[in-house]
Amino acid sequence: MTDFLAGYVALPGAGLGGDPGMKASKHSTGGTLSVFETTIAAGPPLHVHDLEDECFYVLDRLLLITVPGGIEDYFGQINDAANDEERHRIGEQYGIRLAGE
Repeated sequence: MTDFLAGYVALPGAGLGGDPGMKASKHSTGGTLSVFETTIAAGPPLHVHDLEDECFYVLDRLLLITVPGGIEDYFGQINDAANDEERHRIGEQYGIRLAGE
């Protein structure tokens, strides 16, 4: 039998863990998915995820949804990377690589 998680509400402009864009995390969903509300200009380069599926839901803003959850750990590290070499190492750690690599 599946254990069901308690529901919760993330109001507009509010999120989890002090991040107003993080609407659901691996911790709040038992690892099943992560959801971010964000805006992007051009987006990342074409890339491949080896460990999760990623989808986007676009209206005026963007909802980024990954299954299973946990990509927030990757974002926390990649956003602080000092150079391309470090970004590549972090990507390898999380199974995220540029297309063609």
